[in-house]
Amino acid sequence: MKELEKNSIESSELVEQTFRFWFSDNEHIRSPFPNYIHSALRHLSTEGFYEWVNGLKPEAKDELNDEAIGEKFEEIIFENASKLVKTDDEKTQFSIRFYVESAIL
Repeated sequence: MKELEKNSIESSELVEQTFRFWFSDNEHIRSPFPNYIHSALRHLSTEGFYEWVNGLKPEAKDELNDEAIGEKFEEIIFENASKLVKTDDEKTQFSIRFYVESAIL
């Protein structure tokens, strides 16, 4: 896997698709992210994702596939969201959702 650059077409497409999905309601999933955290969440999660990817050893990068990359990005988004929300109910919602999704995988 080549180095992911912050402004590359591949990375921006992944980032935009993921945020578009999670920031809007979909058929069976309601967006768990309150509007007031969208901007900060986008910034923190994108930075964290690039740090993670570019910190991987070359042999680990070679073993990654699109699914694993997407799952890690979502994990980073949920971790950051739990730090940004203001209420305990919102924090609980993220921990429960992340636990359920991890258990399904």
